[in-house]
Amino acid sequence: MEVNGFDSIYLMTTNRCNLRCDYCYESDREGDMSEETAKSAVDWLRSEGRTGRWKHITFFGGEPLLRPELIKETIKYSIKSKDPIDKFSILSNGTLWSDKVEDTLKFMRDNCPQSVLQVSLDGNKESHDKHRKFPDGKPSFDRIMGNIYQYKKIIPSLIFRQTVCPENVPNLAKDFKMMFDLSGPEGNVSLTPIVEGDWTDEVVEEYKRQLLEILDVYRQSDKNTFFNLIHGTKDRLCYEEARALRGCSAGRSLACVSVEGYIYPCHRFCSYRGIYDSKIGDIWGGVDRECQAYKDVVQAFGSNDKCNGCSATICNACMATNIALGHGLDFNPPNGYCKMALAGGDILEKATIEFIRSDKVQLRHGEVLKIGTGGFCKMEEDKNTEFEDSIDLLAQGMLSIMRQLRDLKIDMQIIKKAQGIECKHPEGGSDECSVN
Repeated sequence: MEVNGFDSIYLMTTNRCNLRCDYCYESDREGDMSEETAKSAVDWLRSEGRTGRWKHITFFGGEPLLRPELIKETIKYSIKSKDPIDKFSILSNGTLWSDKVEDTLKFMRDNCPQSVLQVSLDGNKESHDKHRKFPDGKPSFDRIMGNIYQYKKIIPSLIFRQTVCPENVPNLAKDFKMMFDLSGPEGNVSLTPIVEGDWTDEVVEEYKRQLLEILDVYRQSDKNTFFNLIHGTKDRLCYEEARALRGCSAGRSLACVSVEGYIYPCHRFCSYRGIYDSKIGDIWGGVDRECQAYKDVVQAFGSNDKCNGCSATICNACMATNIALGHGLDFNPPNGYCKMALAGGDILEKATIEFIRSDKVQLRHGEVLKIGTGGFCKMEEDKNTEFEDSIDLLAQGMLSIMRQLRDLKIDMQIIKKAQGIECKHPEGGSDECSVN
C-alpha cells in the first residue's frame, strides 16, 4: 500500500454557517474549534513528510469567517517557525464583513504572499439566489456583492468557486464572464460541477454549448490566469500519473481536521461521518495507517474498472459522495455525471492545445505534452513553449531530468558549504563530507 505524507489540510474552524444552501452536504451545524486544537493541527501538519509540494491550510467550515480571530491566530502561529506553513486559503460564502474580518484579511495579505481568498458564488443574482439563501429564506447575492468590493480593497484578486448544477447550466457562460471580470487582475473562476445533480442528456448538450462560450471568454481575455478546467487538462496531457488518477487526493496527501481535532480523509468524509465512520486518526496521535478506514480509502483508488478505463479529462468523482448516495466506498459516480465529464473532454483538450500553442497557457520547465509524432515542450527555464515535430521527446525528457539532477547537486553543494560541511570527491566514489 502506497504511503504518502499529508501536505494539505482543510481546517474546520467551525461547523456553524449563516446560510442554508439547498444543495449543501453539511449535516452538523454546531461546534467551534479551539485555538489550542488549531495550533495542534498545525504541529501535526508540520510533522508529516513532504511530498514535493508546499504545506497548505484551507480554512473551512461551516463558514470560516465566523471565526476571523481564530484564523489570524492560526496563521500567526503557522508562520513563526523554522518550518513555516507555505500557503493559506479561506473558502468563504462571502456574506460576512466586520472590523475583525478586515483585520484578519489584512494580516494574511501582509504576512502570507501565497495566500488566497475564495468566495463561493454560483453566478449572477438569478443563478446564485436560486440555491444560496439565509435561514429565513432571504437571498444572499446582494449582500455578497457589497462585501466583494470590501474584500478587493484588501485583496485585489479573488478566486470565485462556481458550483455548477444542472439548473444553472443555461446561464453558465454568462455567470462565468461576470465572475471572471470581477475576479481582478490575477483572480480566476474555478468551475465545480456537482456529482449528485440530475445530468440528463439535454442538460449535457447544453453544458457543451456553454463550455464553448466559456472558453471563448477566456480566449478573448487579456488575462492568462489559472483556469482549473484548462490547466487540469494540461496536467493530464503532460503526465502519465495524472492521466491514470481518478478522483481527488483525499486520504493520500489531503486530509481534514474536524473541530474536535479528529482527522478525516477530506471535508466531505467529515460531513458524512454519520453515514460512514472514516476517522483515520487525530492531531495528537497522528494518522493511524493501520486502521481499517485508512486502508479502505487508500485501496479504493484504482479499484473500479469503469473509472480506470475512462477517458474523461476532468472528473470530480468523489468517494464520500458515493457513500452518501448509497453506492459504497468507490469512485463510481452516476452515469449522468459521467456523460457530462466525457462530453467536455474533447472540447477541453482542443482548447488546451490551442492555448499552449499561442502561449496563453505556459508549460513549466521540463514539461512535455505529446501529440502524435511531435508535441509541445518547454525544456529550458527561460524558453517559451514550443511545438516540436518528429523528434524523440523521450530523449528530451531524459535530458531535462539530467539537467535537474545537476542543478540539485549544485544546490546541495551550496547548502553544505553554508553549513560548514567540507566535501571531498574520492576517485570512483560519491561525495564524502565532514563538518569543519
